[in-house]
Amino acid sequence: MKLKRITCLAAALVMAIGAALPVYADEEEERVIEEYWEDESKLTDDTSAPTLSFDLTDWKNTIHLTKDASLASLEAKQETDTAYQGQSLKLTVSSAKDITDLQQFSWLIRDDNNELVYPESENEDAEFLTIGVELHANEFGMNYFDGSMITFYYRINPDAKDLLMGDSCFIYACDDDYNKLDSTEFRMQYNDTDNNNTTQYAKGIMSVATDIGASKLVIDVPLQKATDKIDILYLDNFTVTTRSDKQVANLDGYNANAKPQEIVQGLKVKKKDNTVSLSDKSESDKSSGNVILYIGIGVVAVVVVVAIIIVIRKAKNRFY
Repeated sequence: MKLKRITCLAAALVMAIGAALPVYADEEEERVIEEYWEDESKLTDDTSAPTLSFDLTDWKNTIHLTKDASLASLEAKQETDTAYQGQSLKLTVSSAKDITDLQQFSWLIRDDNNELVYPESENEDAEFLTIGVELHANEFGMNYFDGSMITFYYRINPDAKDLLMGDSCFIYACDDDYNKLDSTEFRMQYNDTDNNNTTQYAKGIMSVATDIGASKLVIDVPLQKATDKIDILYLDNFTVTTRSDKQVANLDGYNANAKPQEIVQGLKVKKKDNTVSLSDKSESDKSSGNVILYIGIGVVAVVVVVAIIIVIRKAKNRFY
């Protein structure tokens, strides 16, 4: 019994000493990722309507401003005139001065010599601004966006040229603290030539990796240059398909009677200093072909007339 009491007292003493000492961790505590789940009541096999259409008003329940959105006075509103179908979501920004702090995806921006424009961004501990809007997985019927397929239509305002970091907006998956979780992101880069996404809508597709604990999706609008208030990015018909291959049912109402715009691929050919569309080229080819055809018919007609005259003359010489 005495031995047992001594052992217990020793153990208690060790625990007391341990509790009194500060605890140091050699490594950061590993982030715990909960088991993935889906809410079947929010999923559907019907793909006729997008998850978010922005046609009515309930989209406000699922679109949230990011932590640094106020630095660019970012606003999210509905837009009719430049919608892909019905109404779209437009993101509007303004800033009295240049925004020079590091932003998400600074490590993607390189100069003509392939040198990083922002070398400090290689620092894993750098503080990155996150200007944009975010979506929360639990409002889409799952605890994580892991394994989801995201599709959407987007258009960048032509007047946004040179205002954004890398002339781009981004969409990516992250945790609650805006830590990007994998190397997957979709870059919406300003393009007013081939595959034009400034005067017409383009389609974006992005898949989210599995088992990363992506509780958020962020649509990042990295404004850099000072500007008056400007519509910077338009989004429409945002659809989320889960890892179980079911679509998140429409959350904000959908105007199925609105006619979608045609998405032109914008394939063009260069002709000297001018840009000529393939349709213009085909019309030109058609006109050239018609001219050649008419000349050919004229030549044949002349040959036929000459042949008839020769036959008539020979006949006259025979009988006279």
